[in-house]
Amino acid sequence: MMPFRYSGWLSGQGEAMVELNPDVVRAIAARHEGRPEDALAILIGLFARVCKDEAFAGKNMFIVVFEWEMLAGEHGPARDALARARDAQARQLLDGDNIFRSGRGYPGTRFQLIAGINDTLKDPQSTVELFAHMEDTMPEDARHAAWTALPAMVAAGDFERAERYLPDPLARTGELNAMAASLPLFPPLGAAPRLAAELANAMKDVWLCASTFEGLGRGTEADELRGAALAGIESEEMRALAARELADPGTIFREIGEHQEAQEARAGRLHLVSNQNPPG
Repeated sequence: MMPFRYSGWLSGQGEAMVELNPDVVRAIAARHEGRPEDALAILIGLFARVCKDEAFAGKNMFIVVFEWEMLAGEHGPARDALARARDAQARQLLDGDNIFRSGRGYPGTRFQLIAGINDTLKDPQSTVELFAHMEDTMPEDARHAAWTALPAMVAAGDFERAERYLPDPLARTGELNAMAASLPLFPPLGAAPRLAAELANAMKDVWLCASTFEGLGRGTEADELRGAALAGIESEEMRALAARELADPGTIFREIGEHQEAQEARAGRLHLVSNQNPPG
């Protein structure tokens, strides 16, 4: 197997390294060689196996879905096939089966999987409609799924529904400040960006609430919330990054990724220099 770096909604923390299954390698090669039909056939088979085999899913689900997302952006039939796979999962959910055994903890529910696919398809309305069905027929599942569904509610303009499920947008502030006392915002190579990930989640709560308030015509309340969220962050560096995230969601993980790539490049250069100048 070959190592591969990827990022996307399934990774949870922005980026991860995986060992590629040979069939995934074949799918990637087919896509890059201009054989999208072959790539799609392989990915459909891999996804079917992911849905049936938890051990296989644990090792391969993220990259299978990621590669299908990439292909869907280039090849219309792949997008259509992904939508059909989404619909099949939705039918299972509405039949009462909301458990998805991914082998990795996330996604742990079928709704999380479907919402992620809808993000790729840029179809928030489908997520909202499915969530509305769950409210009527699976209220406990809907309650647990609300945070996952909130971005789709906001994107679809269903602000009244979104308001019912908004989190406390300032609840994480104290924990963030405590974490900042012992964790770097941009960690060294090989260390997980725990503080940045928590900051991203906190700012997501703020962004969802502020966007909902604006959608309901409460712009002043939205501005006050953003100001309060930033004012509560003690670290100047963290506050500046939070402001950039609120202005452009996704900024935190992009900057962390750039930081990691720069560290890797620097480590590579140092390794090269050390090999060119051996001791003695």
